[in-house]
Amino acid sequence: MEVPFSRRPKMADIIDRASSPAGAFVVGLLVSLFLLPCTSGPYFTILGFLASESKSLHLRGYIYLFIYNIFFILPMLAIALLVGFGYKSVEELAKIKHKNTKLIHLIVGLLMLGLGAYVLFTL
Repeated sequence: MEVPFSRRPKMADIIDRASSPAGAFVVGLLVSLFLLPCTSGPYFTILGFLASESKSLHLRGYIYLFIYNIFFILPMLAIALLVGFGYKSVEELAKIKHKNTKLIHLIVGLLMLGLGAYVLFTL
């Protein structure tokens, strides 16, 4: 799931107008609220599993959480490092993302389906 294309210009305008740390914090909070339904499903699944197994925690739940974090955190870390050390600009990365959006969606979808199937069939 993503923010609909019709809403992206308005969101980009709001993000561009944030000129103070307080404004950036508020915008970051709003963006996080919009992205929460897109990214939280696997976390809630794994945390629910861990909560139900709280009397005898199994390593499996932690492995699920670790795998999801690798797929979610590592790409963001890689992007931050590429931009932070000047290897790529945000504009270059945006062009690459735009050019490969369908492939990215396919890969992410297959990974999420695989993770979901693994959780369903190993519980």
